[in-house]
Amino acid sequence: MMEHLTHDMANKARELMAEIDELVAWLRR
Repeated sequence: MMEHLTHDMANKARELMAEIDELVAWLRR
């Protein structure tokens, strides 16, 4: 249970970081 939750959070964090990277790249144009 705990491992699954941690893995899910890691995936969510990775997606969030990717979205933030896209936003930053867009703002810097």
